[in-house]
Amino acid sequence: MTKTTASFGSGDLLPSFFTSDKSKSGVAIKGEYEIFRETRKVCSKIAVLESEKKSLVQEMKLLENKALRGWGGMSRRQVFSVLLLGIILTSTVILVPPIFVGPLVAANLPLTTLDKQRALVSYLRQIQVLPDVYLAVHGYDHKCPIDGSTSYEFTSPKGFLALKEINQRIEAGIAIFKKCGLEVDSYAFPGEDADARVLSVLSNYTPTSSINTKIPLKELNLTASPGLVDPILFYGFREYTWMWRKGVSDQRFQAAVDQLYHDKPRFLLVHIQDITNQTLELIRDAVVKAHVEIVRLDDITFNSQVQATKQVTDIIAQSNTTLILSVIPASPYSGGSSSYPDAVFEIFWITSSSLFVFPIAVLVPWALIFKKRKKKPYAKWNPHYPTVSVILPAFNEEKNIGQSIERILGQHYRGNLEAIVIDDGSTDKTFQIAKSYADKYVNVKAIRYDKNRGKSQALNTGFAEAKGEISVFSDTDSILEPEAISRMVSHFKDPEVGMVCGLVVIGREENLLQRLQQIEYIYSQTIIRFCQSSQKNVTVCPGSCAAVRTEIARRIPVTDRTVAEDADFTFSVLKEGWKVCQEPESIGYTDAPKNLKTLVDQRKRWSYGTLQTMSYHKWAARKCNPWVLKAWLECLLSPLILLYTASFPLLWLYLGDSLPIFLLTYGLMPFVILGVNIAIGLKLYNHGEKVNLTLLVPIYVIYGFLLNILSMCMFLAFVSRRGIHIRRGGRIIHAV
Repeated sequence: MTKTTASFGSGDLLPSFFTSDKSKSGVAIKGEYEIFRETRKVCSKIAVLESEKKSLVQEMKLLENKALRGWGGMSRRQVFSVLLLGIILTSTVILVPPIFVGPLVAANLPLTTLDKQRALVSYLRQIQVLPDVYLAVHGYDHKCPIDGSTSYEFTSPKGFLALKEINQRIEAGIAIFKKCGLEVDSYAFPGEDADARVLSVLSNYTPTSSINTKIPLKELNLTASPGLVDPILFYGFREYTWMWRKGVSDQRFQAAVDQLYHDKPRFLLVHIQDITNQTLELIRDAVVKAHVEIVRLDDITFNSQVQATKQVTDIIAQSNTTLILSVIPASPYSGGSSSYPDAVFEIFWITSSSLFVFPIAVLVPWALIFKKRKKKPYAKWNPHYPTVSVILPAFNEEKNIGQSIERILGQHYRGNLEAIVIDDGSTDKTFQIAKSYADKYVNVKAIRYDKNRGKSQALNTGFAEAKGEISVFSDTDSILEPEAISRMVSHFKDPEVGMVCGLVVIGREENLLQRLQQIEYIYSQTIIRFCQSSQKNVTVCPGSCAAVRTEIARRIPVTDRTVAEDADFTFSVLKEGWKVCQEPESIGYTDAPKNLKTLVDQRKRWSYGTLQTMSYHKWAARKCNPWVLKAWLECLLSPLILLYTASFPLLWLYLGDSLPIFLLTYGLMPFVILGVNIAIGLKLYNHGEKVNLTLLVPIYVIYGFLLNILSMCMFLAFVSRRGIHIRRGGRIIHAV
């Protein structure tokens, strides 16, 4: 049987049933495919919606976290903790010295004798000839050697003094009186009790012979006594003004006066520490109205008490009353209370301590928390590697320009890099050296001005010529570390960051002055500027190591309206809403002044330029930029520095040998806090490479004090519109 092959080339040859089934099947397949395709579309949309939902949830959480965060992204708990720590440390510094440290120091200092109090001795010698004034030896140092109590000296509930020691203390006190040329009219026991052994020792000492010319005490002829006596043993005493040294209420004062009139005592005891206007009024009532016969003024010790002693003496001189002045021959310190009124001194101490300690106590923990919170805070590479233009303004820098260009070309940066040298009218070989590098390397360009136009014009020219997306500007006397540029550029991955600064340190420390500047450089950048960077709110990007988006630099020209163009330019970038941050691991080395004249010239420009910048950019204060407000507050409070300066000579004249003790008591804790915080700031730099500079903190305090005085002078020059004259490049300008 012969096989035939059917040709299916034409649809007409197909069997009708086959054609009909295929048509039906094709329709079914096509329908299922459409359903499958629509299902895939729906699933894709669902996936997109799920992704968008997830993204929105993440953004909501991020916004929520930002809302719950304060400074530099810290949580509210961290912010409150930092503030609480600042308050605790400040309160500790204010309260501990006068309450704890002062008494402890006074109790353990070597004794100084009455002859050191020349003003007091002179006055006592003047009035000791008066017939109704008696001088009494008030123990030796008014302190019990057994238990350290100042309520008694020769008797103690914890034991008895040896007779030999009693004799030594009495003899030493009388010897000091005689050395000062003071009469020994009687004795005044520290405290109420008198031991029989003490009385037996006193019987061996006789009063000064001049006592025979004085008016005898009522009912007690001291000239007939075989030895020194304490009249209080015979009269008893009343004291109504104990602990009145800070003043009392009118009700308490009136109650004391009423009690005085009721008791009508013959012997009134008053401590010189309690002499106030109220106490003097009560003494006047006692001798005039209550007819008190004897007034004893106890614990006379220091030059500062001459005025109070004179006031009491004048009151007694107007009545028929005997005055006994009990003088302590030796004291643990030779100063006494401040010559300022207590309230004034307390306000001065609280204000100065708060202004000094609180900022330190807040900023250092803030910096530590921010550093710890960012596990990997500094990226070392940038996935985009934008082209970077490095701009080097130069004026008479033939010694440094070659090394600066080579350092730029040796940067460890994977993207394209160009160096643009702007010779600002140099009179040396700066341009020739730069031109030789430009002829050798295609990525080096040298531009020359015929005359000096200033750094701001040089920077603007560099920005205009720059081909890079990012422009780095530096000084020709500065040296950037090999990874400095790559680390700064990495921050521009954040599209909101417009400017980044590095960390500038002194390259060569050749003398003490440069080491002190190194402390200042590192501490101010690792603590203060680091805290600013946590908010991306750095207010000054130093011109020796900074980077900016080129488009911003072309739109916001650098101006010479201030003498601190780097600060002015940074404020202008902030004004446009860009974030400005710091890269602490992008290190630039610079030269620092080697002598005081150069340092003063530099700091005059910095301080005055900062004031000009804040004056031009008033918007920053209106927007309550915390760092600008802090800077203005420091300027407004700078006259306090003059008060500090004036107070030291006054304290020295008043306290004499006690000035070191005063500084030890009140200055120790602020000094320790400053030292610890400087050590922390130095430790944060390059793994503690410069922490040994902490040993210079005592000298750094003086250095900082002098710089503050200079800042105050600049503030006064700015407010008075007197201005300053400074040298900029080859020009001398008058900045107003």
